[in-house]
Amino acid sequence: MAKLDSQQADILQSFLQVIKILTAAAHSLNLKAIELSSVSPFDSPVLVMAKDKIRTLVDNLLCTFHLPLGDFNIGALNQGIREVSMEEMKQLIEFSKSIGISTIVSHPGHFQSDSRMYKMFEPLAKKYVYEGILNLNEFSKERGVTLAVENLNIEEPFFHTPVEFEPLCENGVNLTLDTAHAIIAGVNPTDFLQKFPNQIAEIHLVDGKKGKLDLHYALGDGELDVKSFFQALKNTNFNGPIILEMATIDDVKKSLLVLKNLKLI
Repeated sequence: MAKLDSQQADILQSFLQVIKILTAAAHSLNLKAIELSSVSPFDSPVLVMAKDKIRTLVDNLLCTFHLPLGDFNIGALNQGIREVSMEEMKQLIEFSKSIGISTIVSHPGHFQSDSRMYKMFEPLAKKYVYEGILNLNEFSKERGVTLAVENLNIEEPFFHTPVEFEPLCENGVNLTLDTAHAIIAGVNPTDFLQKFPNQIAEIHLVDGKKGKLDLHYALGDGELDVKSFFQALKNTNFNGPIILEMATIDDVKKSLLVLKNLKLI
């Protein structure tokens, strides 16, 4: 087995420390699920080396994993970037499987770097996304894990609305519904529930404001009608994790209080 160099070891220790803080907060708040994520420099070669330590840290919690964005883009117009991105995603799916994770979240692509260029080539960019996601979905199924593609907010030029996900869902791909991303993009989150009632695998429950930045507001600080959303959720067969994707632990606590006051938990 390869040995980590000093820089990789420092990066790994930082990642492990983040997990310790996250799991401690989850246990203290009696939460049952957490979501890990990989952003550079927490890349697959580093994480794979510590899979046993990570698996121990997340034991007794339902754990999902968010594939990286930013440096990696399966919908890139550049073929080399697409190929490298796909390889990294597959390595991280293998890593997730190895630590007992069964639900993996992915953005359909990352287009902020040059949104005007991507918008100019929208049919081509979407073609690459559809091909890439279907490839990853098949790869995930073969390993017994669920890939769940997330709706984006208006910082990205597309993949805001349910109709854009039809070519994926029609081919058996599941979704992660981010309530704030929908609101920011001017979409009612319940539209996703109504259109894909059996294909929502995970919820990112977070508040947002239409047309504003994605600041991961606590519930009650934005425009999400929490009670109506949960009523709509009951009409689906949803039984996956609900992740409170807030910026701070205090905001998670505030959101839990909102849910308790509404008698939703």
